[in-house]
Amino acid sequence: MRMLFRLFHGVSVLLLLVASAPSTWSQTGGALGLFADTEGMVCAISDEPPFLFVHVVHSFATVGVSGAYFSVPVPLCAIGLSYVGDQASGIAPFQNIDGSSPTGIGISYAGCFDTGAGLHIMSIAYLASGTSLPCCPLTIEPANRPGLVPPGSPDPGVISCESEFLAVSGGTAFINADLTCRCSVPVEESTWGKVKSLYVR
Repeated sequence: MRMLFRLFHGVSVLLLLVASAPSTWSQTGGALGLFADTEGMVCAISDEPPFLFVHVVHSFATVGVSGAYFSVPVPLCAIGLSYVGDQASGIAPFQNIDGSSPTGIGISYAGCFDTGAGLHIMSIAYLASGTSLPCCPLTIEPANRPGLVPPGSPDPGVISCESEFLAVSGGTAFINADLTCRCSVPVEESTWGKVKSLYVR
């Protein structure tokens, strides 16, 4: 079987995260969402063999950002879904990943970025069997890795270009979504009118 994803491992993320203790943080970190597309427009994901791809999009940060840390555990309702690997999006040279998305991951953007309405930061690949239950939630969770996230920092979180550790809203996508569930697209209140169409109705 051809390997579709290369696993990226590096120490730069760890060095970035532990270089300084958190100073101040607020909700300016924006949102991390899970989507079926890299633009962050479709948050209903279909479990169709042989592969399922989920894309992590960072949006609505009000400051420049340079990294993020979080996890995306495989839920029990995702029957037959097996984690394959993570791939950085390539938004900048030397972008690095430390850890893995199911158990806690840190990603360095290798530069300072304005997320705007959506910055694709990485993708996750799974082997799919098509047997996930309806409305199976896939959620951004804390990284929960003491060696990666300094004590007292918000988790999940992002890192500003000034090395501040900022809180971030975590989104939920639904595998095999139907009319009984809808995607969670976390945004600031002021932007709701612009993105309400992202919800599954």
